[in-house]
Amino acid sequence: MLLAYPNFDSHQAWVFASLVNLQGKSLPILDSQSWITDNYPIPSQVQPSLNVLLENLQLNESQVEYLGQDAHINHPSLPTVEVFSSQQVKYYIDPKAGLVAMIDASLAYLPLPNPEELPLEQLAIRFIGELAPSVDLDKLTKNHGEKGGISFFRWEDPKHAFIQVGLTENDELVTFINGIY
Repeated sequence: MLLAYPNFDSHQAWVFASLVNLQGKSLPILDSQSWITDNYPIPSQVQPSLNVLLENLQLNESQVEYLGQDAHINHPSLPTVEVFSSQQVKYYIDPKAGLVAMIDASLAYLPLPNPEELPLEQLAIRFIGELAPSVDLDKLTKNHGEKGGISFFRWEDPKHAFIQVGLTENDELVTFINGIY
């Protein structure tokens, strides 16, 4: 919820709506996502991260929204990431490393091209090879699993850093996490 906040530079502040209790007045509710998109285009300093996203995943730039910065969702000790959204899929880009650190497609599974009809583990390995070519899976320990119809292909190092791809049986990406780089 966007509120007037005179003590802040922009004179506005966002507040998590469930923390606000309005009494006595009926206020208009705005669609915050369209407000953000219309009023906050992708800043120029974020362009290198956007380029990483567009080059690696062949997304349509007009469908990409910038959501801001965040800590790496699974590894807060890693550098700040730039967060983008496209068609209900979130992409986390590490601007310093110039790579995709995470993809969260849990709301809208992302079909992966699989013309050779590779088994899921091989598809996961190919996907990692495309997004994280410097990661040597042979030097990591496999820790694969399955939950709720999703296969998780995970490789770990001794310090518990990991790289993981979650796929459905229909070759759809659910998650990609690169905590190794």
